[in-house]
Amino acid sequence: NIDLVMVDHYLGLSQAGVYTISFFFGTLILIPARTMSKITSVVIADAWKKNDKKQIVDIYQKTTLSLSVAGSLIFIGLWANIDNVFKIIGSNYESGKYVILFISLANLVEMFVGSSSHIIVNSPKYKWLSYLLFIYTFLIVVTNILFIPVYGIAGAALASFISRIIYGFLRFAFLKYHYHFQPYNFKHLLIILVGIVVWYISSLIPPFKLFIIDILVRSTAITMLFIPVVYFLKISE
Repeated sequence: NIDLVMVDHYLGLSQAGVYTISFFFGTLILIPARTMSKITSVVIADAWKKNDKKQIVDIYQKTTLSLSVAGSLIFIGLWANIDNVFKIIGSNYESGKYVILFISLANLVEMFVGSSSHIIVNSPKYKWLSYLLFIYTFLIVVTNILFIPVYGIAGAALASFISRIIYGFLRFAFLKYHYHFQPYNFKHLLIILVGIVVWYISSLIPPFKLFIIDILVRSTAITMLFIPVVYFLKISE
């Protein structure tokens, strides 16, 4: 909520309202993570208890892949339908377009780092997650001070995006340095590549007058392209 408070401080309550509505569209990316975290947290805690690092790395790798696939599909679907979003919520909120983009990207970064938070918080060095959160909070405040006066509500979202990238990298670096956990491989690059190609193809579909028809056609095309490619490339089990 730091960014929301700072938007209100710098730009006023009306812009804070636009930011809030736009922000919640960006959080759609996180829905699969919330479900998976309830499962993985328990399994990771049990693996730490047994000191089964092999299982922890396996979960780490699988969550980064599975969540990256799910998050990428939702992100592509959301951004491909961005004009339809504003037909639903009203043109008064169009200034929040890039808020949706940057918050969605920030949450997509969170999907790509998988269960790193749960691994740290259940590890013997669990206190470090608090230290990293303090750094993250500091980054949020500083980047908002820098970007909100220049870019408005889009600046607040950009601040969240940049801060989330750094926070995600710090968690990855922590696990890599202390436990030699490394979950990434060429499949993560494939997800990004497939996502870009599918989004580009969807952008070639001419818009329909009725936005409901446009959403159905565009979303169906994205799903029918993305899921089979991911399946046949065996990106995620």
